[in-house]
Amino acid sequence: MNTFQMRDKLKERLSHLDVEFKFNREEETLRIYRTDNNKGITIKLNAIVAKYEDKKEKIVDEIVYYVDEAIAQMADKTLESISSSQIMPVIRATSFDKKTKQGVPFIYDEHTAETA
Repeated sequence: MNTFQMRDKLKERLSHLDVEFKFNREEETLRIYRTDNNKGITIKLNAIVAKYEDKKEKIVDEIVYYVDEAIAQMADKTLESISSSQIMPVIRATSFDKKTKQGVPFIYDEHTAETA
């Protein structure tokens, strides 16, 4: 098997993902990246081809598994489940005003621990 055949095999096995593929012929690498945020991984195909001689399909299964997991972890995590009313500003200062300039008191809690 050569790098072109390995590239095609990996593309076929990873076709279920929402990814793009970019092949670098000179370095014999395959870049696999998400279409939504362009995060991805680069695989050196010549190393996989060398291992393919010994392990056959097992190495392809292993690469597909790791690419699946890596691409899934590269998804942007959003905070859609938190409403804006749950987000409160935190003032981290040694001293700050207890009231606004208009005389309205701030709500605050005394603590000494940095992460309390």
